[in-house]
Order: sequence, then structure tokens, then C-alpha cells
Amino acid sequence: MAADDWMSATGRIGDDLAQAMPLQLAKFGKTAVAFQGSPDRVDFVRTSLGINGDFRLDRVSLLIERRNKNDVAVTRLVQPFSAADFTTTPNFEGAAMLLKLQKPARFDYVDINGKKTEDWQPDMGLPTHVELKLAAFDAERLGLRYLIFPIVSGFSERKTDAAGGLPSPP
Repeated sequence: MAADDWMSATGRIGDDLAQAMPLQLAKFGKTAVAFQGSPDRVDFVRTSLGINGDFRLDRVSLLIERRNKNDVAVTRLVQPFSAADFTTTPNFEGAAMLLKLQKPARFDYVDINGKKTEDWQPDMGLPTHVELKLAAFDAERLGLRYLIFPIVSGFSERKTDAAGGLPSPP
């Protein structure tokens, strides 16, 4: 049962991140993509179907939050996307817990050149993938140090266009 829960949770995270889309925002003074990340939180936009089967955009937020001295939980919050609210911190009260891990778990972001960083800003476009680095206890228990979640629509280049904006997605 625990293995099924683990597979379901990592599948949900992987599906969300695989469908992250390079929605461009103009709020930052130049073109930027609705994707931001820190070691403990990642926010991005993905498509979904509404109650009536209509197309909509959702903001997905994943948070690594401390539960007690040794444990953290990866929680998932989905809200309708709003460009005006994208840079605000969402209220995670009532968010669904996906994974229970040992601390210090953290998110890392990898660019097209393979360089890892602990932070990702909207003006950087989309990373090629997000890694969830596991604490030593979880890494030993599972036999892996990172869970790797590719972003299908990540940019293939990091060059900006002539106007200083981000390149168009592939």
C-alpha cells in the first residue's frame, strides 16, 4: 500500500510538471514565464479541464513543509490561474499532502545546459526539469538521491530575442 501511495504521489507531481506550460507574463517589465521556484516551493501553470469540460489554466503550487523535527511533507495546491496573483504566496491551508519525507528534502532546477540551481525566476523561462532531492534516509531507503521530473515544453535555447524577451517555445 505504501508503494502504491508513493507511485501515485510521484506520478501526480510528474504529470503536473510535465504539463507545465510557458505562459508569458508582462508584469515583470519584460516578458517572463509563469514559473518560479525555491528550494521549498515551485509554482507554475498547466492546462486542465473545468467542471463543464471547458479548457482553463491552473496555477499549481508544490510546497515542502516541515511537519515535525524530522519529517516534511510535499503538498500540492491547485488554483485557477491569475496573472495578477501569480507572484503572491498562496495559502496552503487544506492543500493535499502527496509525500511524507525526511528533511532536508528540497527542489532543484536544471537549465538546458545541465546546470542546477536552488532558485528559479520567471525571467529564466522554463527549466528542463525539476529534481526533488531526498534526505539521506529516504535516498538510502529508495535507492535514489533525486526524483527527476521533466518539463516537456522547457525551452531548447536560453537566448533572448531581439526585443530582449524570452525565446518562443518549441
